[in-house]
Amino acid sequence: MASNPSYEQRRVRTDDAVGTLKLIAAPERDGGVTVHQDSEIFLGLLRAGDSVVHKLRRGRHGWVQVIDGDVSVNDVDLAAGDGAAVSDEAELRLRAKTAAHCLPFDLA
Repeated sequence: MASNPSYEQRRVRTDDAVGTLKLIAAPERDGGVTVHQDSEIFLGLLRAGDSVVHKLRRGRHGWVQVIDGDVSVNDVDLAAGDGAAVSDEAELRLRAKTAAHCLPFDLA
């Protein structure tokens, strides 16, 4: 069943997102923007030296978009504006080399 296109805008609290991955968009979840796809989008506000891991279920894929700063994703270095696709991995491992903002995606 197809969904009608929609638009949603919501202010996201960031004070509880530092050093972690905060869910900001997902299908029908409280606290985030609703997306009509089998995906989850997280906000990462990382301090230099922070490491976070997001487990990917079997058959899922990841994408990480770096907004600013320097981050390694599964041991691959990325800088502001870079993105990385991750497939056939059990997790997304992010490590901030500098203070960084990123958007990790968990995709079907």
